[in-house]
Amino acid sequence: MTPIRFAVFGARHWHVLEIAHAIRADERFELVGVAEPDEETRHQVQTELQIPAFTSHREMLDADAVDAVAVASINNERVEVIADALEAGVHVLADKPMVVSLDQLDQVEAAARSSKATLSCALTLRFTPHFVAAKAAIDRGEIGQVIGSYAQGPHKLGVARRPEWMFNRGKYGGVLLDLAIHDIDVARWIHGTEPVAVVADEGSSRFSDLDFADYASVYLRMADGAVAVCRASWLTPDDDPSHGDRRLIVEGTEGSIEIVDAAERRLTINSAGTVETRTNVREEMVGQPDAMAELVGDFAHGISGEAPQLITARETIESHRWTLKARVQAESA
Repeated sequence: MTPIRFAVFGARHWHVLEIAHAIRADERFELVGVAEPDEETRHQVQTELQIPAFTSHREMLDADAVDAVAVASINNERVEVIADALEAGVHVLADKPMVVSLDQLDQVEAAARSSKATLSCALTLRFTPHFVAAKAAIDRGEIGQVIGSYAQGPHKLGVARRPEWMFNRGKYGGVLLDLAIHDIDVARWIHGTEPVAVVADEGSSRFSDLDFADYASVYLRMADGAVAVCRASWLTPDDDPSHGDRRLIVEGTEGSIEIVDAAERRLTINSAGTVETRTNVREEMVGQPDAMAELVGDFAHGISGEAPQLITARETIESHRWTLKARVQAESA
C-alpha cells in the first residue's frame, strides 16, 4: 500500500511533535514536510524531524505534495489552514482547539461538509487506557444508567516556557478551549447523549496580572436529564509530581466509577456494591499503544474507511461547539 503523505502545517504547540512522532511510527504514513511561517519554530521542527521545510502551507497544497496534515498553528490562525486543507481534499488532524470562536467553527464545518477529506482532532482522553476501560464498563451496564459525572483537569502553567501569544485572549482562546474541551468531549462520550444546555464561568486568581483566565467551571445538562460538571485550571503547583490531578467520577443508577490520572493512576468500579480497583489498566490492555498512537490509528481509519472512526468530524465539531457555548456563557457571567 502506498503510504499517506503527511505533513505538519503549523507547529506552534509541542503537541504537534507528539503527533509527528506517532505518524512516523505508523507504517501507513510517510512524514514529508513541515510548513511553518515562524523561522525559529520551522528550523526547530525541521531539525528534530529531519524533513523538508516550507514557509507556507499553501506551497505544499499548490504542489499537491501532501495527502494529510496535522495543524498546530497559533490557535486563532488554525481556521484558515484547516479550511484551505479541507478545500484541497487534504485530510486534517487538528490540535485542540482547532478554532477560537463560533464563527470560525462555522467556517470549518462548512469546509468539512463540502470536502471528501477526513477531519479529526487531538482529543486524546478517548484513547487513554483508564478512560477506555471506564467507557467499556459503562457500555456493559456495570453501573446502570449514567445520571451524573464530575471531571477535573488542572495543569501546570510554567509561564516562562509558554509563548507570548498564549497570554493574548484573542489568539489563545482561553482555558475552556484549551483544557476543558477534553472533559466536555469525554462527557458527551461517556453519557452517550448530547448536551441541551450549558452554564459556565471562568476567572483569574493566581495569574491575574496576565490577560488570562486560569480556572473555569462548566455545567452541562444532557438530553436525558443527566448532568456533567467539568472543571479546568492552570493552578497545579510547579513542584507537583504530576502535570495535574486529573479525575473523573461517574455516577450511575447501579454504581459508580472513579478515575485518578495523576502521579498515581487508578480506576475504581463500584458495580451494585462490588468494588474493584485496578492500577495497571495500561498493562492489562495488551497491544494498546499510547493515546497519541491510538489517535493516529483512528485518523487512519477515517481516511481508509477500513474500521469505524471514533473522533469523526461530527464529534470534533460538536465538542468544540459546546465548549464555545460554554465560553460565551462564561464571558457573559
